[in-house]
Amino acid sequence: MNCKSFLIAFFTYLAITLYTHYTNWALAEELYTVRSISVDAFAETPSAAKVKAVADGRRIAFERLMNRLLPLNLTKTLEEQSDRTLDNLIIGFEVANENSSSMRYVARLSFTFDPVLVRNFLVYNNLSFAETCSLPVLVIPLLDSNDGPILWEESNLFRKAWVKALIETGLVPIIVPRGNIFDINGLSTENAIVGDQKVLTNFARSYGARDAVVVVAKPSNKSIALFVRRIGPFGFSSTMRQNILVDEGEYNYDALVQHAISMIEESWKSDNLIQGKLESQITATVPIDNIQQWVALRKVLDKTIVLLKYDVIQLTKKNALINLRIRGTVKQLRIALEQQNLRIISVGDKYIIVPFYL
Repeated sequence: MNCKSFLIAFFTYLAITLYTHYTNWALAEELYTVRSISVDAFAETPSAAKVKAVADGRRIAFERLMNRLLPLNLTKTLEEQSDRTLDNLIIGFEVANENSSSMRYVARLSFTFDPVLVRNFLVYNNLSFAETCSLPVLVIPLLDSNDGPILWEESNLFRKAWVKALIETGLVPIIVPRGNIFDINGLSTENAIVGDQKVLTNFARSYGARDAVVVVAKPSNKSIALFVRRIGPFGFSSTMRQNILVDEGEYNYDALVQHAISMIEESWKSDNLIQGKLESQITATVPIDNIQQWVALRKVLDKTIVLLKYDVIQLTKKNALINLRIRGTVKQLRIALEQQNLRIISVGDKYIIVPFYL
C-alpha cells in the first residue's frame, strides 16, 4: 500500500470511528434527557429559591427517568437518593421561562443525565432496565359497551380521552388517530376488533407508525376491563388484560388512558430488559450488493444502543462477516434491529442479518 492509499484508508477509518462515537452518544443523550419540568420554589432570597427549585427539578427529572427505564415494580423499590448522588448523575440542565422575585423562583427546566453513570448506578443497585426505543405505534381505542364495540362514533368517550391526553415521553412513542373521514374509510370497527393484520399495518403506516396497538375498554357495573394488543408486520403480541375497579357507573376515561399507556410501556420494557452486566456475543453474516448497502448497515448498527461494539471480521463483494457484542441477549438485539427494519435470522448456530422491506 502506497502512502496516499494508506492516508485515505486511515482517515476513512477515523471518520467512521468518530461518527459512530458521536451518533451513539447523541442517541443516548436524548434518551437520558428529561424535558420541561415546571418548578416553583420559595426561599428567603432569590438565589436560595433558585437553588431549591433546581434541586426539586433534579429530583423530579430522576423519578421520570427511572419511570422511563425501569419496570413499574422496580421503581417502587428504589430508595430516595441524596442530592449529591443525583447531582453526580447529571451532565447539565437548561432553563426556560425563568422568572424570579424577592422570595420566589419559577422556571421550566430540562436535565441531561450521564448515560454511563446512570447505567453503572442501575447495575450497582441490581436494577434491570430497558433502553431500546420502539418505533412509533398508532393506538386504536375501542369502547365495548352493551351495544357492542365502537371506534369512530361520537359516543366513544374512550377515544376522545386519548385525543386530549398528555402523553409522557417513554420508550414507546404513541400516536393517536385524528378520527377524520380518511380514518373512518381506512379502518372499520370490525377490522380493529378482529385484529386484521394487513389492514391495521397499512393504517398505522399512513400515520408514520409501523405497528398498531388495539386498546379495548369494556365497562361493567363496578370495573372496566382493558385489553391491549400490539399488531404489526412482525406479528401479534399476546393480549394483555387489566381490570380497574370503579365506583358503580363512574368511569374516568382520562385515568384509563394512563393505565393503557402504562401497559404498553411495561410490555415493551419486559421484552427489552437488560439484566445487570449480562452481555452476549455472536458472529453474523450480512449479504451486501453494493457499498451503499454496507454504509447504510453501519449507520443502523451505530444507532443501536444495545450494541456495545461490532468488529468487521471479513468483507467481500457479496458478504460481510461481523462480530457483535450485545448489552443483553440476542433477542433484545433482534427487537432493536427490527425497529430499524433489519432482521436477524438464526440458521442452526449461525446468524444472518437481512433487511425487512415494508
